[in-house]
Amino acid sequence: MAILLAICVAAFCCLHVLYLQRAMPDVPYMDTLRVLALLAGWEQGRVSLPELWGLGSAHQGLINQFLIYANVELLHYNALWANRLTTLAIALVALLIGLDVVADYRKTAGPTIRAGWRFAWVIFLVLIPVQLFSGAGYELFTLDLGLSLWIKNGLIVLYYVLHSRYVGLVGAGRGGSWLGLALSLMGPILVLMVTMGWGGAFVLGATLQVLAGAGFWRRRADDGRGMVRPVLLLWLSLAVYVAVSLLGRGRGELVKAGSGVSPGELLPLVAASLGSSVLPPGLAGAWNLSPGWIQATGLAMLVVALCSVAVMAWKHVCLSDTVPLALLAYAGVTSLSLAIGRAGDGLDGVMASRYYLDLVLFPIGLAWLLLVLVGPRGGRAAAMAITTGLVLTLGLQAQIHRNEWRTAPYRADVFRGMKQALLAGVPDPEAASLLQAPLQDARAAGMVMQEEHLGPFHGLGQRRCEPAALRFAQGWFAEEPQGRWIGLEAQLLVPACPCNLRADLYIPPGFPERQLVARSEGRDVQSVRLAPGERATLDVALSGRPLQLTLVTDKATQPSALGLGADQRRLGALVGPLSFACPAIQVQP
Repeated sequence: MAILLAICVAAFCCLHVLYLQRAMPDVPYMDTLRVLALLAGWEQGRVSLPELWGLGSAHQGLINQFLIYANVELLHYNALWANRLTTLAIALVALLIGLDVVADYRKTAGPTIRAGWRFAWVIFLVLIPVQLFSGAGYELFTLDLGLSLWIKNGLIVLYYVLHSRYVGLVGAGRGGSWLGLALSLMGPILVLMVTMGWGGAFVLGATLQVLAGAGFWRRRADDGRGMVRPVLLLWLSLAVYVAVSLLGRGRGELVKAGSGVSPGELLPLVAASLGSSVLPPGLAGAWNLSPGWIQATGLAMLVVALCSVAVMAWKHVCLSDTVPLALLAYAGVTSLSLAIGRAGDGLDGVMASRYYLDLVLFPIGLAWLLLVLVGPRGGRAAAMAITTGLVLTLGLQAQIHRNEWRTAPYRADVFRGMKQALLAGVPDPEAASLLQAPLQDARAAGMVMQEEHLGPFHGLGQRRCEPAALRFAQGWFAEEPQGRWIGLEAQLLVPACPCNLRADLYIPPGFPERQLVARSEGRDVQSVRLAPGERATLDVALSGRPLQLTLVTDKATQPSALGLGADQRRLGALVGPLSFACPAIQVQP
């Protein structure tokens, strides 16, 4: 079974890399932009380490910041490579869970297991990488922060696997002191630096492991005290996390007061959140299914999970591997925190694709738990029922993968638009909305990337932002000490520079007032009123691509006709020396 798992994981890694080539998510957006701006402020000494840890949001910790900083230093910030590395992070999570499932199968099922139940275990094992690589989580496949979030989940799963071993060793009276020490060191680091707003869910999952490992306190009190030592440190670390969060500007998901959601509203939101891990809203919409189907799916899973845990507690069942319970608790509490914190956004707020990587652990944990609890004693009918549910889930996932594969080229178009928005300096709120970030954060990050030649600005080259690279096309007169005159219309060929193009504009006294318009790619980019004897400024934000800039005046004056000298040229405006202006970094912590 381990070989089958390895083959499935390798196959989905290859498919995922091909998917990234189709979608080409090579641009930073969303929270990444704020982190980039704050990292620049931290390097300049204007943002403190606690401020960098807090981020002014629900994501206190340092894993996002560390990985983005490493990307900046090693790859000049390459979002596509971060997304490619996410493939490995997902594969490691799949292997951690899958290998633990294989070990549990060998302990629980044994060689005498019936063929029907063996087939159910095989389908479940295949389903693990299928679900983790699912297109339902596309948002964190194409957002570079997905790397840190999948690493977070990998470390959480690793802790649960090691913690399950520790609980088993202590329960059997076989020591485990060194493993307990490792968990005691690892746990606080995870809570304070890695798990971010998911720390509460993580700690509750580990707590449930202790309860299940002790047969829900059926063992001796001495055994229970030995098991809880690493968990007590987790709770202490969580208390520190909450205290620091409340003192700072941001608050984690589990310590927010929420939006005043009533208890009666929580259940539909929790059900929708959990249901989206099996029937995501994108697939339901494609099949014209109402959100009620998603909620019904989530509610059914929740009822089965609660009944299973209740039966375990009533009968003091002691699991040999407590990881499935931990996954259930982690994903379940995450859905509850989403229902509390995102209630104001309605059902869409709790079913967003970026939460899939956490919520999908619920159906994985539930299927695993049912195989362990029912398999050894269940008959053919129970095996058929569980296998049918697993096969249906596999069919749904096949459709999800198919739909996302077809959607990938359209996502590539969106990412090209995001790149152009950054190269243009995020000119308006619409551009910031495309980047899914506040206008101030998007512009600040754009300035950082432009100044440091990061991301889409890397490789453009400083030489392209030199006046010598400009090419004067038709409509320009010969150069003079003060600049160049244009007639009614003149074209300028501008290199691929992401900065602003600037120049002074002037018409002498005696010339009629006029309007100058700068046009690029068929649209007006600036309009300037020229008054006689007064200087005006041409200031055009460039896109970072080669373009033709057209300057058009509504009047052209012949100086000799007005008695202003012998010059018989028809003059529109005097354009002073052209230069490129790259704004200085202005980052607000």
